[in-house]
Amino acid sequence: MKYLTAVITLPHEFVEETENLLVVNGFSYFETHDFADLDAVAGRMFYDYIDDKLIKTKNASAVIKIYLSLDEEGQKAFDLIKDIVIPSSSGASKTVLTSENIDTADWENNWKEFFHPFNVGNCFTVSPTWEKPAVPVGRALIEIDPGGAFGSGTHATTRLCLELCEKFAPNAKKILDIGCGSGILGIGAALVSDNAQIDAVDIDPVAVKICKENFIQNHIKSDRYRIFCGDATEDDASAIKLSEKYDLIFANIVAGVIIELGSFFANKLNKKGKLIASGIITERMNEVVEAMKAYGFEKEDGLSLEGWECIVFSL
Repeated sequence: MKYLTAVITLPHEFVEETENLLVVNGFSYFETHDFADLDAVAGRMFYDYIDDKLIKTKNASAVIKIYLSLDEEGQKAFDLIKDIVIPSSSGASKTVLTSENIDTADWENNWKEFFHPFNVGNCFTVSPTWEKPAVPVGRALIEIDPGGAFGSGTHATTRLCLELCEKFAPNAKKILDIGCGSGILGIGAALVSDNAQIDAVDIDPVAVKICKENFIQNHIKSDRYRIFCGDATEDDASAIKLSEKYDLIFANIVAGVIIELGSFFANKLNKKGKLIASGIITERMNEVVEAMKAYGFEKEDGLSLEGWECIVFSL
């Protein structure tokens, strides 16, 4: 679908006022990109995934985008923004309005041009579902359509998990993937294990839907896996019927969340089990290792790639 996009570029101090003017004039839906907000975000547990280049642009102008229909009505709405909304702002002299045409098909499909089959470790070949690669002898094929979920396999954190999966999953009988995204880790574990039972959990319903589709795409028997939507750590998570203990747990999340879930992991892991924790930037590895000691965990193994750490913990 094609849209006419009104792009308002303005100083940070006028963002809230302009947003209010848009709402008053009937524009209920718009998106704001204000890099000044990074100061607040960078103090939270998810800052690990913020690109340094974005931090450096925090003083750049803010941008508000309003998506309009590409027709006469859309043009009238654009003119309303130009003639009424912008002039009404106290920052009008410092505000710039431009337009651009957007085709959502570009957003939804252009990324596929960069996702092609590739090998991970000694065991896996990962491929998008729309390609049919020749799989080398001795490798397990994982077919993935990540959609809007994290986990195409191309990110260093996922690749590290898959490399350790081939080492620890074959002997596991019960496996848990917390924050499963596309389901790639659970699928990989199912392919190399001896009939292991897989539980996958994500708080994002879109990810859960995609995860289920990918398990089916990879011909994993339905009696071998359960996929849940919700927070497995909540006391009232009655809809998420996890097993009492697991031989292997994947947590490809971020450092802060791994630490926060330390007690949960300790309660769910068998005494001889392994916790594979990824999504940890190198600068925070020692912090995670030390924090997990409070829950009885010790670092047993690990891999590094492109500034990311994947740690194998045992009790």
